[in-house]
Amino acid sequence: MCDRPENFLFVIDPSDYWNVTINWRDAPLDKFGIYAGVYHRAAEKLMADLLSKPGFHDIDPCPIVFLYRHSIELYLKAICLLGYKLFQLLNKKLLLDGNDFKPENLFKNHQLLPLIKVVKQIFEELHWSWDLEDRFAHFKRYEDFEAALGEIDGLDSGSYTFRYPYDKLQKTESLTKGFSFNLTLFEEKINIIISTLYRVSIQLRIDLESALEIAYLQQEFCQSFFEDYPNSYDLE
Repeated sequence: MCDRPENFLFVIDPSDYWNVTINWRDAPLDKFGIYAGVYHRAAEKLMADLLSKPGFHDIDPCPIVFLYRHSIELYLKAICLLGYKLFQLLNKKLLLDGNDFKPENLFKNHQLLPLIKVVKQIFEELHWSWDLEDRFAHFKRYEDFEAALGEIDGLDSGSYTFRYPYDKLQKTESLTKGFSFNLTLFEEKINIIISTLYRVSIQLRIDLESALEIAYLQQEFCQSFFEDYPNSYDLE
């Protein structure tokens, strides 16, 4: 009888190439955008595989829709967290559901609409425009994004509709009987949403890093100034 390893499934095989390290750095709140990208890529690969087949079972898109939805949620939360840090530097107040934004409140539920309203505050503070390129005719205004995310929340506010066939709260099927939609149109529009959120998260991170650098330089200048002129604060 051989000894059982400490872990049965998640073990390291020194003789094999396919060992992975997932949590390799600190600051978990900075990883939401990274996780969002991973789920998005997984959804795209599964969708491409599904659409390449001559036929498939109607339930096959469920994990794909979940992955797309989860990517959106993670990108929104990544943007909210970056915006919160930027607002702190600017000494501004960011609101979530009418209350002061606190990072821990992001994890109380999976709703998307409250998050896009936070993103709108960030856009307004930075004087960013919601207008997209002409090729993104489906989403040229903030209202278009809000409507799309409201549609997702209406179907799946708890992020379980496409994971379970049964709604334990309503005690009924997760989706209404005969629920149908076009996969290629869904893919086109959902990718516009995700690619836009990705670009917003990248630009916001750049702006935050610039603001942090400016704040650091200001602090260094003030420290140097008072070291060179220690009595400069004396008005007498």
